[in-house]
Amino acid sequence: MGTTSFGDSTVVFGRVLHAAVSDSAVRHGRPAIDRLKPLARLGADEWSTIGEVRSLARIRFKDWRSRPAGPGSPAGG
Repeated sequence: MGTTSFGDSTVVFGRVLHAAVSDSAVRHGRPAIDRLKPLARLGADEWSTIGEVRSLARIRFKDWRSRPAGPGSPAGG
């Protein structure tokens, strides 16, 4: 933990000990991205916002290897 200078910028490294979040920013116990509207710094003077948010079902790790290979699958195809 500490502070480091990079050129004319300063970066602070630390550990989050507590975070307070409004109930309106949470849906089903998870962050509600459409309500938070986060902003991400890309570098220099470039920033990004969240575009379209889509839901994709995740594959459990123990089931990943047992899936048949096909185009676009992690196992190839």
